[in-house]
Amino acid sequence: MRSLLFSPSLMSADLLNLAKSLEDVAPVSDMLHFDIMDGHFAPNLTLAPDTVKAVRPATSLPLDAHLMVTTPERYLDQLIAAGADYITLHAETIVANSFRTINMLHERGVKVGIALNPATPVEFAKEYLPLVDMVTVMTVDIGYGGQKLIPQMLRKISALVDFRAASGAKYIIQADGGVNENTCEEIAAAGADALVIGRGLFRTDMPIEESVARWKALRGER
Repeated sequence: MRSLLFSPSLMSADLLNLAKSLEDVAPVSDMLHFDIMDGHFAPNLTLAPDTVKAVRPATSLPLDAHLMVTTPERYLDQLIAAGADYITLHAETIVANSFRTINMLHERGVKVGIALNPATPVEFAKEYLPLVDMVTVMTVDIGYGGQKLIPQMLRKISALVDFRAASGAKYIIQADGGVNENTCEEIAAAGADALVIGRGLFRTDMPIEESVARWKALRGER
């Protein structure tokens, strides 16, 4: 499997021992992923901007704050102050303010991600995709970890590869949801550059050291 960026999802980490979890997964961490949900746009309550703030002093890795919320503008100042490197916004929530929000975040030194729910086509956001730094394809319905990959999303990843080439865009393509040892190769083959790994990494059926070793081996590392 070609080299991919790995972004452990801290929603699936041991939150009682988060510092140790960060240390454990460091060998396979290129970014860190923070799922921030409000119980409205996504049917769950998870991490918060304060989690980003707490983790920031502990790592030099890029931090990706994924806002699965109805009103993302309420969180932007907090996340910028907390030290988020990427703020990923759902295309479905910024329809009226997409260009304004993207430009503001860039002006403040933050990279911009756009996330697309499974039912949201690439065309929905095509007017501003050339402006963003990362596109996250939700490969499961949002809200909960441990779901199975929706196979139709592989075509969406490939469509984003084609759109990037045709438009001259520079975004990273990231897959989020249902990523595990059995699905990572087909996701990579579809054209993803980065994988958000939750329960596929923070497993309950094996020690974290063994799980990390398996993910290293998938990238041809020792």
